[in-house]
Amino acid sequence: MCYTDETMPTASEQRHPPAEQPAYRIERVLRVLHSLDYHYAQPARDVVTCLRLTPPAEHGGQHLRGDSFKIAPLPTLSERQTDPFGNGVLELHHEKVWAHLTMVAELEVATQAVYSSDGRVLPVPIPPPLGEQEEDIAVFRQPTPLTEPDGDLEAIASEMAAQVPLARDPGGLAFALCRRVFHEMHYATGHTTVRTTGAEAWAGKRGVCQDYAHVFLALCRLAGLPARYVSGFLPGEGAMHAWAEVCLPAGPDNNGQEEAGGWVALDPTHDRWVNERYVAVAFGRDYADIAPTSGTFVGVGPGHLSHRSRVVVEQTVRTPLL
Repeated sequence: MCYTDETMPTASEQRHPPAEQPAYRIERVLRVLHSLDYHYAQPARDVVTCLRLTPPAEHGGQHLRGDSFKIAPLPTLSERQTDPFGNGVLELHHEKVWAHLTMVAELEVATQAVYSSDGRVLPVPIPPPLGEQEEDIAVFRQPTPLTEPDGDLEAIASEMAAQVPLARDPGGLAFALCRRVFHEMHYATGHTTVRTTGAEAWAGKRGVCQDYAHVFLALCRLAGLPARYVSGFLPGEGAMHAWAEVCLPAGPDNNGQEEAGGWVALDPTHDRWVNERYVAVAFGRDYADIAPTSGTFVGVGPGHLSHRSRVVVEQTVRTPLL
């Protein structure tokens, strides 16, 4: 089942909100517990496991307060690295695993979002990092194997861009594309895999959060909006969640007010701007760039992975801003 946040109504009729004075801010402290268990049919050796489960230290209104990992059996070697997209990677090496490799990640994250007086979240763009060049953002304009569009997606992007021109309202266009994906796709498990492309999911009009994200990414890029895949956590999901961030240019909004450019996050699975209940972990061009777990081993027979997530809201503070 898809989780619906009662504190944030879905925005089926909401366009990109004009610049306005925030009425209140909600701050939360979230504790994430994510457990994984690899089961090997036969003892495995030279096991290398890469985990992308640690959020960035800072990301907009999100702040990592602490993280810890429990691994059994203990690894022979563990290293923290950074991938080409700036995501933290924990690489584990085991000389031998007899049957199970169990990992538990525990995160504590502080988040915040601002809202209008009528309860709409007001997305605050996250500026690109200092020193980031246009070519760094350009990689999020290009299709990937999982977001390669077909004729149907091209037609949808052209139709939506005609209704909400990019030059006039890039945020409105991003939200219109998000809304279109939400209304035409049907959430269903068991029909797609991590190898299903956005075009294939769109043709079947069903899938899970990563499929919604891949369709949305394909449409944004066709419409001229750089967009990146985001993996993370959301209370009530029971597993990791996926959404997207779109890079909006700086410029005047619908009221002629100057708006700052930067990355804004939308969730096509739930038809809304991302709020303070989301924990962003990793960012890439599509799922293949930032799979939460990956690795290799030497052994007989395939390995099997099971996982589950639990997100607890430990603290909530609402602060009036008017």
